[in-house]
Amino acid sequence: FGFHCGGSLITNYHILTAGHCTDPQSYPSTWVLQKVLLGEFDFSQSTDCDKINDYCSDPPREIGIAKIILHEDYRPRVQGNSHDIAIIKMTEFIEFSNFIKPICLPMFDEINVGYGSGFIVAGFGRTEGKKFSEVMLKAEVDIVERNECFRSYRPQGRVIHSTQICAAKGNSDSW
Repeated sequence: FGFHCGGSLITNYHILTAGHCTDPQSYPSTWVLQKVLLGEFDFSQSTDCDKINDYCSDPPREIGIAKIILHEDYRPRVQGNSHDIAIIKMTEFIEFSNFIKPICLPMFDEINVGYGSGFIVAGFGRTEGKKFSEVMLKAEVDIVERNECFRSYRPQGRVIHSTQICAAKGNSDSW
């Protein structure tokens, strides 16, 4: 039992996540994807509280999964899969709150993805010393020129496709 991937709430019923997080071929055969967890910030605390501003969040919610929709071109065995995306449909309608609400996505014509454009990425991912952070992290990153990105990640065996964005700044990255 555990939570092993992140995702973003995009509607009252849907979460956007990585395809490899939902594909049984991509994780151990003893694992079964059953639920999503909404509203978690700090896994080390039973209740997430801000002592400075004196408030606590609502308890996280575990919700069942009704359906998983993998991108039609997702291929788990293809290195650098550029279609590593999926949508999870939950079994319950989610009422939004101050602590559970959809990610804010800009309209297509508002996105400026030129080199040096800045973004904020967030998640519980790997850090320098750990495979998993107990507290949600965020980092400011910039779009990196594809050839620079390719040179940086090639020694690790990663492939960056022309349809993917590579972003990094200092010691922070997202791929």
